Amino acid sequence: MAIPRTKIGFKYRDIIKFLFELVLPAAGAQGEKIIQEFEEKYAANFGLPRAVAFSKARMGLYFLLKNLNLKPGGEVIISAIHVADFVNIIYSAGFKPVVVDVSAETYGIDYDDLEKKINHNTVLMFITHLSGLATDMDKIIKISRARGVPFVEDCSQAVSSYYQDRKLGTFGVAAIFSLSLLKPVCTFFGGVVISADKGLLERIRQEKEKIVSVAKLPLAAEAIKHLIIKLATEKIIFALFVFPLLRLFSAPFDFFSQYQRHNKKVVFREELPKGYFVKFIWPQALLGLGQLATLGMRERKKIDNAELLYSRLSNERRVKKAKLLGEGKNSFWTFPLYVEDIADFKKYLAKHGIDSTAYLLSVLGDEPSLARFNFTNPQASRIKKHTLLMPMYAQLTGQEVEHMAAAINKY
Repeated sequence: MAIPRTKIGFKYRDIIKFLFELVLPAAGAQGEKIIQEFEEKYAANFGLPRAVAFSKARMGLYFLLKNLNLKPGGEVIISAIHVADFVNIIYSAGFKPVVVDVSAETYGIDYDDLEKKINHNTVLMFITHLSGLATDMDKIIKISRARGVPFVEDCSQAVSSYYQDRKLGTFGVAAIFSLSLLKPVCTFFGGVVISADKGLLERIRQEKEKIVSVAKLPLAAEAIKHLIIKLATEKIIFALFVFPLLRLFSAPFDFFSQYQRHNKKVVFREELPKGYFVKFIWPQALLGLGQLATLGMRERKKIDNAELLYSRLSNERRVKKAKLLGEGKNSFWTFPLYVEDIADFKKYLAKHGIDSTAYLLSVLGDEPSLARFNFTNPQASRIKKHTLLMPMYAQLTGQEVEHMAAAINKY
């Protein structure tokens, strides 16, 4: 048995069709209608008015920050484990990023550190639901009201997560979602902003419509990357060729992780590159509509797999599973396990045919290029050092889940 760390949800024909559509002429009004349909159907999953789609999730945050009527130069709180470029987004939008630590038990935000970091200069909290694990929204709302600080939810990893029977993404003034590699709804690159505030959405949409540039080459490259990963994780190819190579080279250099990463090098940017200001186009929206049509089925299967694995794992051994909120329903975009020696654990899992990976996200306070901000995040540093992510996706079989559970419990 050889279980890949991930699986691509698209069929081969979906990716080939997308590549063909990229070379077609601009679709004009018909293309705009397809984008509108995607935005409406995406937001309908949350019972909200038409969303706004962007070329990147980080650009969704950028335009959101520009249109929330926040005090210029104020502090925006962000989780310590994140895509590092979001720090640049906050800075470029005219605000000061402040990092809040992550709990080593729950993989969610550390509420005590959040209370300490909020001050009279704080204008916004950007709350990330890491790994699709639900945040205690009662605590966030209480802090928000007591301090007079609004919050935006980052649901990039939590499309189908709930807190007390209410979907995450509907608690704050707005929410953003990534539509990139391996996300439940993927358009190769892209992001979505949702909100109950129609006025806010309209202001954002008007600014977004000023963007006229189209970047098809990066989209084509990303589609080809998906094809390669899909091919590499096919059962026979993965078992006979890819997994043996991963076992051989993963200790010194995990080439699969490096290939997956979009942000291979973390840099501080004084201003955003022009390449960020490009349009979300109709072939992406068409791809997204196909993903939305099967979203419920795929998410239910993945959640069932995750809940089965979670229920089978003992928490009394050397491997610790995340502590979950009783009020939460978690979508498990990743399945994190905390272990003292991840190199040894990774090697052990590989002997049992299980591929795994460390976090690809940055610990913001540990990035040298961001040292000027003096971020502090000791728990997040510890999490990154001691966490492995197990395979978790809809295509896993019950037999594979039981095999993983048995192997982990014997470690």
